[in-house]
Amino acid sequence: MKKILVIGLVGMFIFTGCGDDDTTEDMMIDTRFESELVGMDDMEILIDTETNLVWVNDIRGCFAGIINPEMECGMLVFAGRDDWRTPTSAEMSALISAIAEREMELNYINSACSLMSTSDGVWVFTENTDMPGGTTMMMPGNAGLRCVAMN
Repeated sequence: MKKILVIGLVGMFIFTGCGDDDTTEDMMIDTRFESELVGMDDMEILIDTETNLVWVNDIRGCFAGIINPEMECGMLVFAGRDDWRTPTSAEMSALISAIAEREMELNYINSACSLMSTSDGVWVFTENTDMPGGTTMMMPGNAGLRCVAMN
């Protein structure tokens, strides 16, 4: 059973209406991200309609303290899928930056998680920091992992 929850984001607003000077503006709603609950257990995935990537957005599919990110994502069966992989730092940075711009928050095993692992050995600061989407080469003591797949 698949349940779909569409997140209407408050990213860009242009309201339709008449002002004092009789001008009319069109309304535009930002629908970049769609949240979908999959299966009997309501496993949440986040679909990025701009990049066509599907992200795990559920604490049951996010990992902390990862030693081998490629192995963890490669073995993951989540939301009826087994094609998960570790994101690149560019993919993770783009996701985190877009989420932070929209003042959204992703689900984490540890909501204070500040860094996410990537396939290229670069760690990305999450929206739970003052540098969302930024990267570091300094190996953290504990980083999270959020797997991704193509839609």
